[in-house]
Parts: sequence; structure tokens; C-alpha cells
Amino acid sequence: MIKSAAQPALSILVVDDNVVHRRMSQTILTTAGYGVRLAEGGPQALASFEKAPADIVILDVHMPGMDGFEVCRRLRALPEGRRVPVLFLTDLSDLSSPEQAQQSGGDDFLNKPINRIELCMRIRLLLRERHLQDILAAMLDGARESIAVLDVRGQITSWSRQAAAALGWSAAEAVGHSLSNLLLAPAQRQEFDEELGRLVAAGSAASAPVLRRTAWSALRPDGKQISVELSLSLVRTASETSLCVFIR
Repeated sequence: MIKSAAQPALSILVVDDNVVHRRMSQTILTTAGYGVRLAEGGPQALASFEKAPADIVILDVHMPGMDGFEVCRRLRALPEGRRVPVLFLTDLSDLSSPEQAQQSGGDDFLNKPINRIELCMRIRLLLRERHLQDILAAMLDGARESIAVLDVRGQITSWSRQAAAALGWSAAEAVGHSLSNLLLAPAQRQEFDEELGRLVAAGSAASAPVLRRTAWSALRPDGKQISVELSLSLVRTASETSLCVFIR
């Protein structure tokens, strides 16, 4: 049997309309040391999550009424659902599911039939990534500088308290938006996005360049324009590449 270092307090919500698959997932995960809750469909899953948020959600793709993609989109709209890891379960023959899973806000997908070793490995990796995100969030909260973290498309994934205080945009208003569209004057947005693209493209080099410039014009929510310096650098992990932006 597979044992993990999972803590009993960690909760996994399994959402699947097939009772056999639900029970199979429950057996694998409880044996591995996780607390497991079951839901047979989307409405039940959302109600369960709102009442008691889970540490991970495992979603079947094909369910009657509300499919897994719609459940994930609604989950992401909940305050506690924005950052919870979501693992989709899909049929091996369904080639479109991985792309749809990502578009709807999923973090990973696993093909059926479920392999207990692979399932436990995916759970560990998602929990590890969530732990790293929590560390990053704590660091940003304590930072004295204005810091934003972007994905490779330039979308804001994290926004420090100091950035909110200095620039006027709260984290709720900033996260999920393009940094250039949110912050920069219209005349500079395309130029910034092009420079960002060149920086990301250069990320395959052994030593990625850092982008610095002082002449950016930022806009606050009240329309006031201020001059800022942006310093960008690539941050690589095993699973993704992000950009850390210092705003002065």
C-alpha cells in the first residue's frame, strides 16, 4: 500500500457522479492519510466547498447537469476557491479535456482509469505547489516594496500589500489582469508587452536578462499619472516560469 506524509487535517473533495469511481478515489486517498469528502455533482460540490473549503478538489470532467469545467469556473469565483488546487479526471480518449481544464482554471488532469500511485503523486505535487504559493503570499504581505508576480502572458498572479497602498489597486482588483492594461498609460502598453515577450523568449538562455527602465508612466485608479521604474526578472520552478516585478 502507498503511504504518504499527508497530514490528517488535509481535506480532499472528490466530485464524481459515478459512485464506483467516488469510492475508489476515497479508498486510495484515505489509505494515504487524507481526509476525504464526496460529492456526486456540481451543485452539491459547490455547497460543500462553501460550507468547508477543501485543500484540493478532484473533479470528474463529464457529469450530468453541470460538467467539471463549469464547476471549476464557479469554484474559482468563490473567495476561498481562487487558489485551491483543482485536479481533473478525464477519459484517455478525450483529447480536448486537458486544454479545456486549463482554460476553466484547473491545475492538472489525470486520465482514467485511476492509478493509485499516479494519483497520490499528483496530490503531493499540487500540495507542494500550494505550500510554495502560501510562502510567496506571506513574503509579499511582509514586503516593503511594491511587487507584482506575473505569468508568462503578463497576467498578474500576486500583488503585494505595498503595491496596493502605493498604486491604489487592491489585490482583488489587480490579480487576473494584464499588468500593462491595469497600470500603464495606453501609449506604453504595447511597448511594455513587446519587451516582456522578449524577456520571456530569452528565458531559455542560461542567464536570462533583467528588464529595467525608469520611464514608464503608471496610472492610479483616480486617473493620476505617476512615473515608475519597473524591474523584471524571470523566476523558474520545476512546473512553471513566472516574472517578478519590482515597482518603484
